[in-house]
Amino acid sequence: MGIYTRAGDRGETRLAGGPPVGKDAPRLEALGTVDELSAAVGLARAEPLAEEIDRLLGQVQQHLQQILAEFGAVGTALEGAGGVGPAEVRALEEAIDRYQERLPPLKGFIVPGGVRPAAQLHFARTVCRRAERRLVTLLRGEPLGVSASLLAYLNRLGDLLFVLARTVNRRGPHRPAVTESPQTWEEFKRIKQQVREAAVRELERWFLTQALEEAEGNVSRAAEAVRMQRTNFHALMRKYGLTSESES
Repeated sequence: MGIYTRAGDRGETRLAGGPPVGKDAPRLEALGTVDELSAAVGLARAEPLAEEIDRLLGQVQQHLQQILAEFGAVGTALEGAGGVGPAEVRALEEAIDRYQERLPPLKGFIVPGGVRPAAQLHFARTVCRRAERRLVTLLRGEPLGVSASLLAYLNRLGDLLFVLARTVNRRGPHRPAVTESPQTWEEFKRIKQQVREAAVRELERWFLTQALEEAEGNVSRAAEAVRMQRTNFHALMRKYGLTSESES
């Protein structure tokens, strides 16, 4: 039997037991992206990896095949049955914790790259995040057609691939894989502080404007309203752990 059937030449295909659907349908988009994810994980496994990491990624690929089977089971007795559930999610969490505790604290952004196996794991991570987004789209349209555990699994898998990429870079024998950028992190914190201060000033101006408008031209009432609004403003700032320039 030939590998081609010509059945998809019009942009449609069939899932097991279902009617023809467009190849750009949300379920097909999710299925295809998970397939791409499994291929990306396989590409990472083609690189030299520690045996324990390779074995873990092999288990991940088995789970991804089970997810593909569930995506394709629409309209059959197997729909929603799945082989990936809370136990598999917990297993990923345990693996994340196990590798994370061996790594130094993260002090900067990660620039994907480093040694080749780590770069492949970073690439797999980005595909995983896309698969997660496609699954969210599918769940919005077919909330009862997919096991709820699949979204949690893909979410944890993205975290695991991130931690594994850092782990492999730390072990890389070829060259130091310095992919963490404290300078970028410091720049981010500086910008965040600037935005925060601007928001404080804007909020203070809004409170004062409201106070003056409420006074309707009455100077004595305006002064009292301004005082009350300032008091309320500073209380709000303290509540959320912020400080204003006028309070310091």
